[in-house]
Amino acid sequence: MASYTDQTQIIAPNESTAPFVCEVVIHDQNPNHVFAGHGELKYSKDAGLTFQDVGQELKVGPTDEVDQYGDRIAVIGKNGQKLARYDTVTGTFSNVTDIVKPTGITSNFNSICLASTNNMIMYATIPGLDAGNKVYKSTDNGLTWTNITFDLPNVVVKKVLNQVAGTASFEEIIYVATNVGVYGLIRETENSKKWTKIGKLFPNVTVYDLDINYTSLKLYASTHGRGFWELDVNYSVNSTGINDNKLTEDQFQIYPNPSTANQSVQIELPQYVNQANYTLLNYVGGNLKSGVISRSNNLISMDGIYPGLYLLSFEVDHVRYCKKIVVK
Repeated sequence: MASYTDQTQIIAPNESTAPFVCEVVIHDQNPNHVFAGHGELKYSKDAGLTFQDVGQELKVGPTDEVDQYGDRIAVIGKNGQKLARYDTVTGTFSNVTDIVKPTGITSNFNSICLASTNNMIMYATIPGLDAGNKVYKSTDNGLTWTNITFDLPNVVVKKVLNQVAGTASFEEIIYVATNVGVYGLIRETENSKKWTKIGKLFPNVTVYDLDINYTSLKLYASTHGRGFWELDVNYSVNSTGINDNKLTEDQFQIYPNPSTANQSVQIELPQYVNQANYTLLNYVGGNLKSGVISRSNNLISMDGIYPGLYLLSFEVDHVRYCKKIVVK
């Protein structure tokens, strides 16, 4: 039985520069690599057993926010905000550039999200009660920004998150954690500009953090004093009027499942489907493999994949279908 004494201090306290609560991010493709926003940025190559300072390479001072996806990492600090490339083999940063503030905005972002199917896209939020200036999107890695606040009420935004799988034919799905719950921007096209309160039973309470478990397609929200909540976000299953071709996840077959590392799995496509785009994602939405499969080329290699539970996303006619796969 676990207790509060079953713990080991990895990073020593630093009352002068470290916040009371520090963000920790596990690398989306290599779970042995961990980033911690404790004072200046720290990172670990051994799953958090030891950490070393790397913040001096980014020169943004004490870390307020950090996010990582693919080979990109964004760090917001007291002295600036930077985007860099991170190599998990060498453990080094490169191509360090400034994340530019949107026109007319003087403060740093308080939240940033790099998760996207496009490695040039990022999302960010503005702190405080600045009506009309809350959520922004960049399609050029933070050089310029588009305001996507639209009709979002004048709430305090704490976190922004983009969903990368289980989105059916929606073009884009974005969530924000606020001081009165969670809002979502579920866009059928670029012209969709309506934010909607998420969760009929969700309390009007401050939400500090959001994350998606892609192997279960659940959105998790951490609240202030009202517990931990989950929401089903598999839109390819729950949405109506989208799946016009009547396909279902069950019609995509994977053999063998469970699989083993360094083994190939065979995909049996549904009847009348000749090919599909596929993406292998881990539980944090990391894109581990992607490509095209067909009836004549239907093997996907599990080379280099760590044991665990994963999600195979198939896209047919702009609709995504998600299947779980276990690698032992």
